[in-house]
Amino acid sequence: MEKGKRLAVCKKIASFIVYACEGEQYLSLIEAFRNARSRREWMDAICKLIHCGLSQTENAHSLAITQQEWHSVCQFIQYADIEEVRQLHEETMRYIATLELKKIHELEQYITSVLLQLEREEEG
Repeated sequence: MEKGKRLAVCKKIASFIVYACEGEQYLSLIEAFRNARSRREWMDAICKLIHCGLSQTENAHSLAITQQEWHSVCQFIQYADIEEVRQLHEETMRYIATLELKKIHELEQYITSVLLQLEREEEG
């Protein structure tokens, strides 16, 4: 699998993680993902985050990758040059951070909308 496709798969996984996982468990799991220093730690963290997202009962987000894509990314993480693996890990972390900021912004917009609606109801 070429670099661009690997990154695209990791972005799909990151999007699923950010939008499907919630709660205190997410915080500890994402911290473990960010602090992963070995291939094994990274794979363990990804698997736990995916499991967290899949186990959320009100999950409206799907993990939009194929079994082949997952297998290819796992093979890359296990056997590729360590510098390339680290680069993919950093790019994935950066994308997760970007999505987390986007999610916060969306939540702020929603809260603002609710507060404005409540204010209008009180006035009218």
